[in-house]
Amino acid sequence: MDRDAVAAIAGRIRVRDYTVGIIGLGYVGIPLALTACRAGFRVIGFD
Repeated sequence: MDRDAVAAIAGRIRVRDYTVGIIGLGYVGIPLALTACRAGFRVIGFD
């Protein structure tokens, strides 16, 4: 992966431009989804 692509991905993460997908909303999935949501990411959970 080239430096421009890495910089673009890092920039999108900094501005919370990604949607996080969590598969399994059990003991680990719910806290992980809440943490990502509180960090400012859009979250989609699949159970």
